[in-house]
Amino acid sequence: MLFYYLNRNCFNGIYRTNRSGEFNVPFSDDRVSPYLTESQFVNSAEQLRRARIFNLDFEAFCKDFVGKGDFVYLDPPYYREGHRVFNEYSKTPFAPTDFKRLIDTLQHIDRIGAQFLLTFPATSEIAAMGKTWYSKRRRVRRTVAGNPAMRKVQNEMLISNYER
Repeated sequence: MLFYYLNRNCFNGIYRTNRSGEFNVPFSDDRVSPYLTESQFVNSAEQLRRARIFNLDFEAFCKDFVGKGDFVYLDPPYYREGHRVFNEYSKTPFAPTDFKRLIDTLQHIDRIGAQFLLTFPATSEIAAMGKTWYSKRRRVRRTVAGNPAMRKVQNEMLISNYER
């Protein structure tokens, strides 16, 4: 219930921490979408009660818990060589070494017979991955930015190890 409250009332519905690991998202303004009805909330809580939630590094999770026939959706923090990137999801930013680990993890998922779908901005770093697996370029509107003028349409890649 607390996560739902934070998601509905934080600026742009995001969760972010500072370098000390402390929550640091301001309260949203009056543009918050309507809350779920009580029955919708109860139904969602029932669904979540059956879920298993892990707090692990993506690589460790995929190697320890993903098996043949599973489906894995990955939406990592965005990394672009030589550019400042919003990376305040944890104390440690997503870095070039993490991008390499991401590629290794995708190879692992593919090797064990599971399926994956990765979303990532269309950058030079992702271009090689698009040649290894199936890829599609999509135009998406960014809705998270402190400055509304920065909320623009950008190219994003969908990378998968199965044909869609």
